[in-house]
Amino acid sequence: LPDVEVFDRQAGEWRRLPHMTAGPRYGVADAAKYVDPTTGTVLIRYVNDRMDSVGFSADIAITGNIE
Repeated sequence: LPDVEVFDRQAGEWRRLPHMTAGPRYGVADAAKYVDPTTGTVLIRYVNDRMDSVGFSADIAITGNIE
């Protein structure tokens, strides 16, 4: 699988998550700093530094409390 990065809106930079494997679900600590408070948008990018031919699908869910 490619590596996954999320954009840290507070720091203004991309943060690479630990390498994921197919199957398990993953959570992101302190997720609020990655979510635009106005639109709920999260910027995610997939990085393939090894230039391998990769096929994958992602099931993404955002949960939380609106304050």
